[in-house]
Amino acid sequence: VGKASDEHAKVAHERHAQIEQLTLTKSVAEKQAQERENQIAQLTEAQDEQVKLTQAHQEQSQKLIQAKTDADDQIKVLSEKLLDKQKELIEFQVSLQKMKIEKNNQIKMQLELDEAEAHIEFFKKNLSRCYEE
Repeated sequence: VGKASDEHAKVAHERHAQIEQLTLTKSVAEKQAQERENQIAQLTEAQDEQVKLTQAHQEQSQKLIQAKTDADDQIKVLSEKLLDKQKELIEFQVSLQKMKIEKNNQIKMQLELDEAEAHIEFFKKNLSRCYEE
């Protein structure tokens, strides 16, 4: 009976040791599971933040592309307006040059007319002298 009692106590002690070992193992496993959950939560949070940053970057890129497109359109419009103004300026310069030429021709014709009138006056005087003599 004493041997059975010792055997029973030994088995009980081993069971108690196994229970403590299993409890410790369970506690370690629960701690590891909690750490994994924390890591997963951190990774998920980091991934969500990365997604937000990527979306913000894409939105900013789209805005910059749109701004460049708008600027290119404005440059095109302004370039066309500048070209039109340059054409108008050239036409004005040509017109001004024609007016200068016309003015010079008028001055030249007036000088020729004045010279012709002077000759006519000279001939009139000479003719009237001839008649007087």
